[in-house]
Amino acid sequence: MNQAAFLALLLLAACGHDVALEAKPVDVPVSVPCKAPIIARPIWATTTVNAQSTMFQQARALAATNEQRKAYETNLGAANQACQ
Repeated sequence: MNQAAFLALLLLAACGHDVALEAKPVDVPVSVPCKAPIIARPIWATTTVNAQSTMFQQARALAATNEQRKAYETNLGAANQACQ
């Protein structure tokens, strides 16, 4: 019984102790939502080419599509860079 009373007294003494809490700044990365504009997919030049188009028209459409793709990728890269 003596040990139980001592243990109860010890636990009550531990509860009565005031602990001072300190605020410490902690550097934690926080995710931030990206506010980049949505890049619209262009209408590719090859969509206007049909089976009756000449080889010259098809080649010109392919070259234009290549330039469109480069511009589209540049815009996507800029939007991606804005989010980082």
